[in-house]
Amino acid sequence: MYFPGMRCGTLLVLSLSAAEFLAADWASSSLERFGCVFRVPRPNDHVPQEHQDPTWNNPTLEHSRQIQRQVYRHTAKQTHLYEVYLGALLGDDENPQHLWYTSEMTLESGLNELVGLKNLHRLTLHNMNHRMGVKELDWIYLQWPELRSIEGLCPNKENFLLISNDP
Repeated sequence: MYFPGMRCGTLLVLSLSAAEFLAADWASSSLERFGCVFRVPRPNDHVPQEHQDPTWNNPTLEHSRQIQRQVYRHTAKQTHLYEVYLGALLGDDENPQHLWYTSEMTLESGLNELVGLKNLHRLTLHNMNHRMGVKELDWIYLQWPELRSIEGLCPNKENFLLISNDP
């Protein structure tokens, strides 16, 4: 599978199931900006029926995290990334649209698979159903020395975190 427009310096925003993403060969290994809403099976998260993928068939937590780790490993092949957009600004300020089926962004789900993204400056998680907490933020601070901002940690348009890695 080839993603049209995928080349260095472009921003491609996709909405793919984890299976679609994992089946794809990268058209480039030097992307700098990348955006994707990965649809992954999430058990016990009370995902509304209309947002479930029919192939999920009541996934277990371990199955979900196994898929998430594979997605992170596939993403980590793009070692030149400096901007990653994993959520999306949907709806409007009054009625943001929540993305139920996104990755957890936890160390347990494989966030550490992204350790090679040392050039990352910006991470955006708008409207994601993530479970990022203090230990993930500590890991990010230590592993991504160039990171300057994380946007969308909480469902609030004003919410962002500026990071300083200056000594």
